[in-house]
Amino acid sequence: MNRAIFRVPPESSGGGAERHGYNLANYLAKLGHEVYFISKTRHGAEYHPLVKVHNVPPRRSVIPAKTGFFGWTLKHLSGNLLSFVTALRVLPKERFAFDVIHCHGALTAFLLSVSIGRKIPVVYTMHDASPWIAWYPNFLERSFRKLAYICTEVPCLRHVKRVVTVSPILSFEAIRWRSLKKRVIYVPNGIEVAQTSQSRLVNGKSEPLGIFVGQLVPRKGVSVLLQAISKLSDGKTQFVIIGDGPEKDALVRQSEDLRIRNRVFFVGYVGDKELENYFSRASFFVFPSFSESFGIALFNAIARGLPAVASNLLTYHGILRNGENALLFDPGNVDQLVKCLENITTNDTLRRRLSENGSSFVKKHFDWEDVARRIASIYFDISPKRN
Repeated sequence: MNRAIFRVPPESSGGGAERHGYNLANYLAKLGHEVYFISKTRHGAEYHPLVKVHNVPPRRSVIPAKTGFFGWTLKHLSGNLLSFVTALRVLPKERFAFDVIHCHGALTAFLLSVSIGRKIPVVYTMHDASPWIAWYPNFLERSFRKLAYICTEVPCLRHVKRVVTVSPILSFEAIRWRSLKKRVIYVPNGIEVAQTSQSRLVNGKSEPLGIFVGQLVPRKGVSVLLQAISKLSDGKTQFVIIGDGPEKDALVRQSEDLRIRNRVFFVGYVGDKELENYFSRASFFVFPSFSESFGIALFNAIARGLPAVASNLLTYHGILRNGENALLFDPGNVDQLVKCLENITTNDTLRRRLSENGSSFVKKHFDWEDVARRIASIYFDISPKRN
């Protein structure tokens, strides 16, 4: 195959979809494919020589990272539209000499499918859970997301040539919204596996350290984690909250009200090297999210040998097994989370089992090179030059 074109949402310091697109572009190039990557990318990001980067304007973000729901909506809307416009500049300049267009935003995928789809097949990766299986803090946001989903995601699912889903539950949702079953393919997110971290907690002799990584928004459930920390019988366990977002100030105040500020440290957004340092020092990982389509941060931690405590979401059915490769609790259930945290900080045998089983599972099923090969096989299947 000659070329592929990619697009991710606007913020280079964003979430899983941004990181997914960046890694996929590089691993496809590693397999020998020429990739045109359309995105707003982080300064200093490294790319394979076969990846040609086209930055989405503007150079600097005009919407701050610490924004609420409607700021987030504006970001994604403008990012999709600007990416579409950038793609329309790149495509004729290269004489439409592409085998496939691969999008990671529904609006971009729909617009390109309608305008270019007859010439070049469009693939869309579905990263987000539908509002009918996700959790949102209030009626207004839930209603707006349902409207947006019906207006953008549903038309996209019905027009593109292939829909790639990052978890089995998303495949079910895509088909439920009348995307043709034969067009929907489950390919998980890839995980870059670093050297296994060494836990600070050895035979209970060191103070345990738990970490959370993610955006500080209500959906991530950090407020539930703080409540659980305040109820732990052992007051020695410390926690590091890595990430930023509109809820940060409220969460800091909550930790002060609960009198756990001396054990909970909010360090904000950190770079990859600093994050690896936290992984290497941590004893376990906590992911109390109310809804996820995959949860890259969780599987990044598991891949590095960290035993994990996570919400028992539909997303993880058939992937995470309670007591085998993770400890699971009902989303939002503080008492269950307390039990999980106490078990993982006191039971060395359990912690070792979760660490070994979890890391081996991720290495077996979420290897990036394997994911890139599976995506490339989809391209070969639909490319008009190959049929």
